Parts: sequence; structure tokens; C-alpha cells
Amino acid sequence: MQFDQVFTGLILVIVLFIVSTGILNTILMSILERRHEFGIMSALGTKPDQIIFVVTVECFFLGGLGCLFGGLGGVGLSHYFAGRGIDLSSISDALNSFYIGSVIYPKLDAASVGLYICVVLMVSIIVSMVPARRAARLKPVDALAG
Repeated sequence: MQFDQVFTGLILVIVLFIVSTGILNTILMSILERRHEFGIMSALGTKPDQIIFVVTVECFFLGGLGCLFGGLGGVGLSHYFAGRGIDLSSISDALNSFYIGSVIYPKLDAASVGLYICVVLMVSIIVSMVPARRAARLKPVDALAG
């Protein structure tokens, strides 16, 4: 049981790393495409802290919407398959060695769902700090010239 918990935790860390990399890539591309916007904001006197705040709040809302829709979709699919089950009869020989039947019924824990949503939201905010600082350091002349 302890090995199973450690293995599950390791898989969750890997998934969280992949999610954070995807979020970082998305935000970096957004910052790159909006260089001129941040250059104009800087030229008009917006302070670097304010630019960081704008990017972080934007990331919070995007992350919140992603968590909301992802959570609703995941809970919906879990409830659907909890009633019908997931038929794995095509690989039932492998499951028999683990003493598992060929149909698996997922079980959902509300506390885990809430925890993972909060963790993903916090990771999206933390990861957004790197591109936000990059946007705040843009010099207006460089941002508007490119």
C-alpha cells in the first residue's frame, strides 16, 4: 500500500511538471505576442510591478477557468464511468495477475479533486511569475521597435 501511494505521488508530480511546463509555454507565447502592448504600457508610465500584477491576474483567471472546466469535465466523466465501468477485457490477462476484474469502476474523492484544483491553480500563478517578470523588464524602445 505504501509503495502504491509513493508511486501515485510520483506520477502526480510528473503530471504536475508537465502541466506547469504547458502553462509556462502558453504564457511565454502570450507575452511574446503582446510585446508591443507591454511596450506601450511601459512608455505610458506603467510600473513594472503593475505589469507583473496584470499578467499574474490574467493567469489566475485563465487558470481558474481551466480548473473549473477541467474539474467539471473530470467529475462528469468519473461519474459516468462509475456507473458503467471501464471495460478492460482486451487486456484482462494482465489484470488477472493483479487480481483485478476486467471492468474497473472509478471512485471519486471530493477532497482530492479540490486539492488538485488548488494545486494546479497555485502552480499556474507561480509559473506565471517568470513571463510576468520578463514582460515587466521590456524596454519600451525595444518592444515597439520589433
